[in-house]
Amino acid sequence: MDIIGKITIYSAGFGALAGVVSGVLSSAGVTAWAGLLIAILFIYVLVYKLIPLRLGAAGPAPSAPVPARAPTEPQAQQPPSKRKIFTTGFWPFLVMWLVIWIMVYTLIL
Repeated sequence: MDIIGKITIYSAGFGALAGVVSGVLSSAGVTAWAGLLIAILFIYVLVYKLIPLRLGAAGPAPSAPVPARAPTEPQAQQPPSKRKIFTTGFWPFLVMWLVIWIMVYTLIL
């Protein structure tokens, strides 16, 4: 699976999880701003912590020089920047968060 597909799946999954938490808290009497704060917290953890860790971009670059030679095996895809992760994963996150939030809130009422 390519990197963009993985980012989309992670974003949709975290959006659904944030929607469940927001829906439960909203129906429990907590203000709607708390649900928005939870969504922002979840997308921060997703973009800056989880996805770079899962895609292998979390560690620092190696400091030892690599000898220049022709590669004998195919190169793996380079992980995208955090800005690219955010822009790619924002819409799946937002849609899943809103849909699940409304559904959970309605079911609990």
